[in-house]
Amino acid sequence: MVGAIARLVAEETGWQIRRVVSCAGFTTWKTPAGELVETEYAVEVAGSLKQPRSDWPVRDYFTWAGDGELDVFADLGERGAYLRNVADRALRDVANAPDRPIPFPGEPLNHSYR
Repeated sequence: MVGAIARLVAEETGWQIRRVVSCAGFTTWKTPAGELVETEYAVEVAGSLKQPRSDWPVRDYFTWAGDGELDVFADLGERGAYLRNVADRALRDVANAPDRPIPFPGEPLNHSYR
């Protein structure tokens, strides 16, 4: 699972996973293909936080929000309420997480998944 999260984060942002802190939320919805489950993880990353690479147009929105800034999701309707709850949980989990253990030893993952 950590490898899949690391691949997705690297592909969508250019960052490398240092550790997965927690599962911060999930939601399900039905599509013509069946039921889908989206799971959100709080992660610690390495890389330039000033220049995330975006998987445009798949990922057409991102924002930075810390404690006290979660109202940034208010204008996004039901999806925004979900994201606010996920961000709130992730921020709490990160604040309460011990510095170690990292689920894999050494430096950030640096593997090619292509």
